[in-house]
Amino acid sequence: GVHKVVLSTQHSAEATQADILALVTPVIANVLPEGWMVTGDDLLVNPTGQFVIGGPDGDTGLTLSGRSQELVRKYPSLGIKNAAKYMAEGKLGLEDLHIQQLEQVIRNIDEKLKRYSAEFEVSVSQVERRTIERKMEGLMQERIEMQRQISERQ
Repeated sequence: GVHKVVLSTQHSAEATQADILALVTPVIANVLPEGWMVTGDDLLVNPTGQFVIGGPDGDTGLTLSGRSQELVRKYPSLGIKNAAKYMAEGKLGLEDLHIQQLEQVIRNIDEKLKRYSAEFEVSVSQVERRTIERKMEGLMQERIEMQRQISERQ
């Protein structure tokens, strides 16, 4: 489980701490595994105060937490705000997000395969061709594995 949850989120100047806490608590509870939700002093929402100015204008040089970075990497096409919103509404589950991640990996593999295929066409030596073939074979195996994982989840 977890001992503390820290969430900082940008908001309008009119929003109170209670308003923000009421909005984000159900989202946090929905994202965390069952039994991991914390309350009281262990749930820290905007612990440094108001967060009205965001983006480059409000950047302090701090980075996203490890968990947030992981979510951004895993689900770049969805975005954290939309993912949290859809999950809170029950329209999206973690399994859906995992499938989206696998599909993105497959798209990336397909792009690499196109590049390798173009390189193969212009390569002259047998060594170059065999190296490219091995890379392509490895990517195809990885693609097949991603497709298998998607099939198991649907």
